[in-house]
Amino acid sequence: MTVVRTAAFAAILGLLGAGPATAGITKIELTPTDVGSGNSSIFTTLPTADPALFGLTGGDVRKVNFDTTPGGVAIPSGSSITNQYASLGVLMNGFSVSNSVFGGAASPPNATTTSFTTGVDLIFSFTVPVVAVGAINTSPDKDSVEFWSGQNGTGTLLFSFIDQDGLPLNFNVDRFVGGRATDGDLIGSVVFTNSSGQIELDEFIFEVQATRPPTGVPEPASLGLLLLGLAGLGVARRARG
Repeated sequence: MTVVRTAAFAAILGLLGAGPATAGITKIELTPTDVGSGNSSIFTTLPTADPALFGLTGGDVRKVNFDTTPGGVAIPSGSSITNQYASLGVLMNGFSVSNSVFGGAASPPNATTTSFTTGVDLIFSFTVPVVAVGAINTSPDKDSVEFWSGQNGTGTLLFSFIDQDGLPLNFNVDRFVGGRATDGDLIGSVVFTNSSGQIELDEFIFEVQATRPPTGVPEPASLGLLLLGLAGLGVARRARG
C-alpha cells in the first residue's frame, strides 16, 4: 500500500515511487491520518480543496463533488450522472447520487451510490488527456479500481488494485484511492467496482496533462532567449556598419 505522510510534494513523490506500479501507473491509497486530518475516520481537508495533498500536483486539476454542475446548478439526490460534467472532460456511466449514504458524503449533500449487487461498476471516461485521478471511497470494503487506456473500460488495462488489499477490512474509515500515470501513459477511463454491499464515492478529482508546444516550436522561455539573441546580433551589425 502506498502511504503519504505529508503534503510536501517531494515526500509524496518519494512515497508514491515506492508503491506498486504496472504499465506506468502508480497507486495512490490514503487514509485521513496519512494526510494529517483532524479526524482519523474522515478527511477534514478535501481533495477539491487541496488536490496536492492527495498527490495531484499539476496546474490543471479538475474537480467533481456530485453536488453541483460546473455551472453551479444543484444536482438533486437520486439523479443519474452521465454528462453533467462533460465540460470538464469527464463522462459517467449513469450511476446515481444520493444525499443518504453510509457514513455520509465526504462533501454533503451528495455522494455516488449503487445497488447492493456485487460487481456493479462506476465508470469515469475522459475526453481530455488525464495523467492522475482519485476519489474518496466513503465505504471502502475491498473494492477494485481499474485504469484503462480507452474510454468505458476499454483498450489496455494499465493497472488495477483492491483497496485495503492485505489489510483487515474497515469500512468505517474513508480512503482516497486513485493513481498517477508515468512514462507518458494516459488514463482513458477509471472503473470502480464494488466487492460487497454498495460502493460510494465522493470528491472525484483528475489531473489533465500539461500542454506543450508542438515539436520544433520553441517554448516561451527559449523563444525569448532567441529573440534577445537576434536583437543583439542586429545591434552588433549596426555597430560594425
